[in-house]
Amino acid sequence: MASTSLEMPTSAPIRPRRNLLGWIGANAGLLLLGLIFVLPLTWLLSASVDKNASWTVEIPHFTVDNFRAAMAGVGMAPLWNSVLMSLIATAISTVPAAFGAYALSRYRLPLRRTMLIAVLFLSGLPISIIVIPVYQIYSERGWLALVPTALFLGVTSLPIELWLIKGFIDELPINIEEAARVEGVSNLSILGRIVVPLTLPGITAAALFGFINAWGALLVPLILIPTPSQEPAALVFPQFMTDTHVLYGEIAAYSLIYALPVIILYLFVARLFRGRFNLAGSSG
Repeated sequence: MASTSLEMPTSAPIRPRRNLLGWIGANAGLLLLGLIFVLPLTWLLSASVDKNASWTVEIPHFTVDNFRAAMAGVGMAPLWNSVLMSLIATAISTVPAAFGAYALSRYRLPLRRTMLIAVLFLSGLPISIIVIPVYQIYSERGWLALVPTALFLGVTSLPIELWLIKGFIDELPINIEEAARVEGVSNLSILGRIVVPLTLPGITAAALFGFINAWGALLVPLILIPTPSQEPAALVFPQFMTDTHVLYGEIAAYSLIYALPVIILYLFVARLFRGRFNLAGSSG
């Protein structure tokens, strides 16, 4: 006689109420953070093309006069000063950072651990606590100008860039370099022909950080550049504010113009980050 078995119907698992509340709370928090970032950008876009721009977000009365007035008031010189300052600062920070990162990653240097701790400490050092002594030094030597300020900004970005590049070099299989040394390739050639091409996205990320750090600098140029003709673009925004009113439309328009070079630079280098390293075949 065949035996029959009764199977209990299965039901979908019920999500615990506690997990549901946590999911709702997490998404509500993310939505709030998103609004905090979106609202200023919404105002920036709308006010830049609003004929009657104010500090509130409203439907704009479309016009391009804000952009014309902003550029007519300050001109192109501050933007070119920002470009020059940022390029010099990026070169000063990225090139030594690449050499230093390679040395700290590949060589057993004396006091190597101490140097790494010092670099980590310097990367978190607030720039505001050293800008006054630097001002005194620059003032005594007559260095209160655009180029010396760019050099100082580059030096302040060097520690964090060194850490960023070192992390990429650490992930690079060392046997690639050992195989090149067996073939008689010099260390400088290994760095230029092997290490730099393979870690180019990391070096580019570090350089991008250095460029943006110098591009958005406000306190350092404000103190170290007393000459109006050498002021970068970050220092011209007070010109849109008077004792009686604030030119919100021109501020928003110039802010977009000011952000445009960084956006273009990011889009230009973004393709370097679309791929991922695949060095598995090289390590075998």
